[in-house]
Amino acid sequence: MPSHSKSGSRGAPHGNSNARRHGHYARRDTPKSIGGDAHAPASPPGEGAGSPPPAPILSLERIIVELYDKQKELTDYIDTLDAEVPPEHKLAALALFRQNASTLGRLVRDYQDIHSNEGEGRRLAAALNAALDAMSKELGIKL
Repeated sequence: MPSHSKSGSRGAPHGNSNARRHGHYARRDTPKSIGGDAHAPASPPGEGAGSPPPAPILSLERIIVELYDKQKELTDYIDTLDAEVPPEHKLAALALFRQNASTLGRLVRDYQDIHSNEGEGRRLAAALNAALDAMSKELGIKL
């Protein structure tokens, strides 16, 4: 049976505090709870406590408007490309234009489906209501 010497044993050396600072049970404080410091003492700088809050989720209408504005800017950029620009740059701009146009088209279609009173909009609403009713029944709560 092999004997394990102290230097050959597994794990961190005696006195190492990495598990306390970075492990599963490490304290995860926010700057507010620790008095406004740049980062929590139990978390490394640049991770967690010092990061900005997440951006708010945009509405579908706002996403469509912003994507449409980007599409117009991209159109203007493509119009300014002259014969001296390498073909790879033109192809990349046109591929981005195509991808953006496809995404914009799908978002507009989905927006119309959600907000229409006929066709797909009603079917989508009916499907969502049926799913909520089934979940409500299964969970025993009103959704």
